Amino acid sequence: MSAASLLELPQLRDAGGQNRRSFALDPRTVLLLLVVVNAIVMGNTTMGAALAAGVFVSALVITAAPGRAGAAFVLVLTAMVAVYYGLPMLWQGLIPATIVGAVYWLVRFVISLGMAGYVLVTIRPAALVAALRQLRVPSTLVIPVVVMLRFIPVVLAEARAVTDAMRLRGLEPGGRGLVRRPLATLEMVIVPLLASVSRIADDLTASGLVRGLGSPARPTSRIRLSFGAADGVAVALAACLVAFTWWMGR
Repeated sequence: MSAASLLELPQLRDAGGQNRRSFALDPRTVLLLLVVVNAIVMGNTTMGAALAAGVFVSALVITAAPGRAGAAFVLVLTAMVAVYYGLPMLWQGLIPATIVGAVYWLVRFVISLGMAGYVLVTIRPAALVAALRQLRVPSTLVIPVVVMLRFIPVVLAEARAVTDAMRLRGLEPGGRGLVRRPLATLEMVIVPLLASVSRIADDLTASGLVRGLGSPARPTSRIRLSFGAADGVAVALAACLVAFTWWMGR
């Protein structure tokens, strides 16, 4: 994979840097939603407020990934909520109480991960740089965030390529292979993945330097950021979510 290919995400994008299948939210709006959702689900809030945030995140995830990924997220979240509320009605004791306590935090982590996945899918690194620079965020924070945003999808793609290569050679990287030979399977996956990741890190560094990511001067951007009707709706829903959280916590 060349340094130039690392500059683009695998999904189809429009000129504004957003995914064609999702509502065209401004990157600054998405960052605001990320802060609001994580503040609610990871803060000292009630389970009802966290579930309201979960419904909001589920709607966002479905707009960005209307296929199996969106359905899987909603299904997992629904199953956890059913366990949280249904298990105490069917089973009393220490074991169900422990399970419910674990699910209480798992629900919040799943909602946070769903919001993070939405950010990864819908925000292009170039659009994120433009948004953060317009918000006057220091370069010491912009550069790590942008590199992380671009690094994670590439690593996941490389992991899929490694597992596909193993299957072509008659190996079982997951499932039964992981159960039968866990150490050997992990070694066959991790060793080539680490070698690939080190090369990707070098390519990302080179591509960032070519684009002047660490330059002290403020660069111009061809990406035009603007708030639209979808941004207004998203911000209004986020405000309602904050108000509902405050009302639930009284």
